[in-house]
Amino acid sequence: ILKDSKGYMWFGTKDGLNKYNGYDFVIYQHNPFDSTTLSANYISCLYEDKRGLLWVGTYDGGLNVYIRETGTFHRIDLTEDDVLLPNVFGIKAIAEDMDGNIWVATSGNGIFKLKVNVNKGNLSFTTKRFVNEPGNPNSISSNVVFVVYIDRRGTLWLGSSNGLDKLDVETEAITHFLINTKNPEAPDIFNSESIYAIHESKDGTFWVGSLGGLVKFDRSDGTYRYFPHKYDIFNYGWGNISSMVEDGNGDLWLATSAELMKFDVKKETYTSFTHDPFNSKTISFNSISSVYVDNTNILWVGTTGMGIDYYDPKANRFNVF
Repeated sequence: ILKDSKGYMWFGTKDGLNKYNGYDFVIYQHNPFDSTTLSANYISCLYEDKRGLLWVGTYDGGLNVYIRETGTFHRIDLTEDDVLLPNVFGIKAIAEDMDGNIWVATSGNGIFKLKVNVNKGNLSFTTKRFVNEPGNPNSISSNVVFVVYIDRRGTLWLGSSNGLDKLDVETEAITHFLINTKNPEAPDIFNSESIYAIHESKDGTFWVGSLGGLVKFDRSDGTYRYFPHKYDIFNYGWGNISSMVEDGNGDLWLATSAELMKFDVKKETYTSFTHDPFNSKTISFNSISSVYVDNTNILWVGTTGMGIDYYDPKANRFNVF
């Protein structure tokens, strides 16, 4: 979910990309006979850069850039030397550094740095790939990267299947942080080292989302505080924080496979929001894929089964969009 600089709402689904102007939808889908359409329909992430370019990552079709003037898409080839890289088509996250470079996380091929060249409306890219190299401490921890995030200092952070990495975008030096987030109540089969979401709050607090709960991470010395949430063995995906966003009050909304959660930063407590079939004010579905707060403090929630919900804190109710 994304609200762009022009005021349009964008919703990525399993069956295409939807643009909403407040009245009507425009739906963009893959056409195998038209190379100016999306490379695939299953949208995994969206990002608007400082140039106003909209980047569209797909689950199984690679990376696209939306060209506003023509309403078409430019497909970006991330393969190397005509060698087809496995999992290169699975895009997990996109971010932009202070120099305007685009960083792309993939589901098995590490991360890519794209230097973007715009010449008279034409786009070209110079690509560099960062991968895990066994035995090399100055390589990323894992090739399965769930999130890439640039903080306000310009430092790049990676959340992967093997912890948290800090990458200096100038020197390309990499520092590894292993954060143990095993929930005390959970069995040992769960990977307690994977990092799925990262957010720097307005007050400068650095938050990391994991399978077992939130982590408040101190970037100055690598120490952290872990806030495990209630473990429920009967809930599928019970607490994997795949997306997080901050609202106008400074609280964090968390997307998990089992429910929508809110973390009260001052009280350091979790609240769950679940569907109640007898209460129309509740959320429409429990499995949540994404959360987004727009500039009017409306919370948009992407579900995996009932489309989009939005929550107005003043009205204290969820509405199906």
